[in-house]
Amino acid sequence: MKMKVKALPIVALIFAAASCIFATDSGVAAAGYEAPLDKVQTADLNCGKACMQAQKWTNAANDLEKVVKAVPDSCQAHFLLGQIYCKLKNLEKGKKHLRTAIRVGQGSINAQKANQALMLLPVTAIKPKTGADTKLIAMSLGIGRERGLSASKATVIDFYANWCQPCKQLDQTIQKLKSDQKYANTVNFLKVDVDDPNSQALVDQYEISPIPTVVFINDEGEVVSFCVGYSGESKIVAGIAQAMQVK
Repeated sequence: MKMKVKALPIVALIFAAASCIFATDSGVAAAGYEAPLDKVQTADLNCGKACMQAQKWTNAANDLEKVVKAVPDSCQAHFLLGQIYCKLKNLEKGKKHLRTAIRVGQGSINAQKANQALMLLPVTAIKPKTGADTKLIAMSLGIGRERGLSASKATVIDFYANWCQPCKQLDQTIQKLKSDQKYANTVNFLKVDVDDPNSQALVDQYEISPIPTVVFINDEGEVVSFCVGYSGESKIVAGIAQAMQVK
């Protein structure tokens, strides 16, 4: 029986302790959470829904903003707001509310719908952070040549949740690649459960939106490639090759 290992605070991490945050658990899916609303908040929610049906997007946003102000962990309100702001072409705000719905919903139906809605946005809107600035994130985890703890190794970080079906398909592929001797001494494979509160700082630092998202990090700690969603083994292999700087 597998047990989830709780994460340590990011500021305290070194590579030797990184396994605490990168859980390998694939157990029971989260039951989900939906915050209760009182009569006033329920009325605002229903008004917002009615305005959405009438395609009065600005009015709908105003109603639902009242709900999230009163109940910040209302998954349904954040999900609906995410949809509204995407309709209003404000993708940044839409993404923010959809990400929040995933975070507070913990696998609820609305959290899963929010994840699906994020997947429909342009890749430019939902891609994780890449480039030289990501070296600082990796350093806090002890990843990269400069820390001397995993020099010459590439790193693959799989951001997942137990309720996410594509995450399970991706995990099967990653487990297969982990057992390949070609990667045994050259690649670190790590997993981050986005529903673990102790993982939220890392999720935010890498700007993870929908799941699964995989980031590929070279031996200097820089994110050089990524995959959003799961589209087969070849994409993962290609990302690993890029992180290993294979020509």
